[in-house]
Amino acid sequence: MVEVVGLARVRAVINDSLYGVIPVNEIEYSIIQTPVYNRLHEIRQLGSAHLVYPGAKHSRFEHSIGVMHLATRMLDNILSGMSPNELNELFTPTAYQKIMGLYERGYFKELGFHSHIDLLKAYLIQSIRLAGLLHDIGHYPYSHVIEEAFGSRGLHEKHTIDIILSWREFRNILKELKIPINRDSYTGLTSEHIASILVKESLRESVLNKNPYYYPLLTNKGYSLLHKIVSGFFDADRLDYLRRDALYTGIVYGLIDVDRIIENMYVTESNEDYTIYYDIKALPALEDMLDSRIKMYKLIYYHHKNVVLAEITRRMIKGALELESSGLRLVDEYSLKELFINKYVDIILKKPWILTDHVLYRIASSILDKVSPDNRTYYYARAFIDRRLLPFTLFKREEDLYNYITSIVGERIEFSEYKLIVKKIIDKIEYIDEREFVIDKYTIRFITSKIVYHGVSKPGVLIKVSGVLRNIDELSNYIKWIEKQYGDYMYVYIYAYTPDISSMKSYKTNTRLRRRFLSKALEVLLTIIKEDIL
Repeated sequence: MVEVVGLARVRAVINDSLYGVIPVNEIEYSIIQTPVYNRLHEIRQLGSAHLVYPGAKHSRFEHSIGVMHLATRMLDNILSGMSPNELNELFTPTAYQKIMGLYERGYFKELGFHSHIDLLKAYLIQSIRLAGLLHDIGHYPYSHVIEEAFGSRGLHEKHTIDIILSWREFRNILKELKIPINRDSYTGLTSEHIASILVKESLRESVLNKNPYYYPLLTNKGYSLLHKIVSGFFDADRLDYLRRDALYTGIVYGLIDVDRIIENMYVTESNEDYTIYYDIKALPALEDMLDSRIKMYKLIYYHHKNVVLAEITRRMIKGALELESSGLRLVDEYSLKELFINKYVDIILKKPWILTDHVLYRIASSILDKVSPDNRTYYYARAFIDRRLLPFTLFKREEDLYNYITSIVGERIEFSEYKLIVKKIIDKIEYIDEREFVIDKYTIRFITSKIVYHGVSKPGVLIKVSGVLRNIDELSNYIKWIEKQYGDYMYVYIYAYTPDISSMKSYKTNTRLRRRFLSKALEVLLTIIKEDIL
C-alpha cells in the first residue's frame, strides 16, 4: 500500500463498502477525528428514505470519504496527461516560486518526491482531497429536507463555506502547511484555498478577499479545474452518491462503470480555462450514468412514500417555526430560527452533536407535548413519528396520473400534451393544498408536492471522437431523448388524508373503509380538476 498520499504520510485506512481500502493521511485523519466532522455520521445521506428502503441508513460521512477518493482518482488521471508547462500554469507565480524554493531547500524531502513536478501534483491532490472531504460539512439534518423547509435548496453549500472559513480547529490542522511569503502573509493550503475550490467562480474573489494577508495558491484556471471535479456534470459527488445510494437501497440502476469514466477523462484549454472532456470510449458509461440518474429519481428520490415523508417533515418544521413566532419554545437551548438559520454555523462549530438527524425527533416530540391536537402541525408531528397517519398517495406512478388525465379528457394524449396539463395542475395546485373538503360526512385534506428532475438538460459535456471534440448530445440519441423527455419535466404528487386521527388509523387497517375514503377523495379531485384546472 502507498505510504504517502497528497502532502502527508498515510495515517489510517478506511474499508469502504464501494471502493475497498481508502488511505487517509495525517491531515485528513486529524480532520475526521473532530466532533464537527463526526457530526456527518449522524446525517443520513437520503434523509427519510430509510423508512421506505430500510437499508438506506448510510451517512454523509461515508459519502464524503467516497467523494474524496473519486476526486483524487479523477485529478490524478487528468494530471498524468498534462505537460509541465500546463501544470505550472495552474499555480500563481508567487505560489510557484515559493513551492520551488521549498523543494530546493529540501522541504517534504522525507515524503520521497523525486522532482518539483511531484511536489506540485501533491499540492493539487491534497487540495482536491480536502475539498471532497469537506464538501458536505454544512449539510442540514435529514439532508435536503430541512433546507427546503426554508424555501431554498443549496443553503448547505453556503453553510459549508462559512464553516470552513470560521472553523479554527481546521485552520490549526493546516497551519503547519502554510508557505511563508513574508512575516505578515502566506499562501498554501488554507481555509480560503479549500473554500475557493468549492465555491462558484462568481463568489471566489469574495472568499479570497476575506483574508487580506492571503495570497491565492492557484490561478482562476486552477481553481476552476478543481471545482469541476467536485461540482461538475459528471463529478465525483454524483458518481459516488448514485452508486452508494443504489448499494444501500438494493436498487440495481446505480451500477455505473466509474473506472471507464475516470480513465477516459482529460482536459483541454479554451478561453483561458480548462474544459473537461471524455474519450468516445466513455460514452456508454456516461449514458448509463444519466439513465441511472433518471431511474434513481423514479425509484428512490421521488418514490411516492419518500416524497410524502419529506413533505410531512418540511411542513412540520414550517409549522414549528410559526408556533415559535407566536411565543412557544420547542427546543430548550435555542429557538428553531437560531438553530437552523441565525446560529446554524456557530452551533455546528461549538455543539455539533445538537444538529444531527435526532433533532427532528426532539422537535416532533416537543410539538406533541405542547401543541393542541387540532393544530395542523400536531398532525404533521404525529405522522412524522407514526406512519399509520401518513397521507394516502392518489397516484403512485406517473402512468397512474396519465391514465387519470386521459380518462377525464376522454382520449389518449401525447406525452407533450400531458406535460402541459400537469403544468396547469401545478400552477393551480395551491387551490387544493391543505384545504378542507367535506363530502358525505368525510373530511378530506390534500397535500401536494411538486417534483423536478435536476441535472438532466443541457449537459454541455464534450466527447473526443476521431480527434474532434463534439457535444455529447450530438453523438447520443439516447441522451437527446432523455433531455427531451425530462429536461423541462415537472410532476406532482397528490396525497389525501383526514385530520381525524382515529379515522385515519381505521382507513389504514380496514380495506373497505380505505377504498371508500379514497373514492370520495378522487371524486372531490375530479370536480376540482374539471371545473377549475382543465
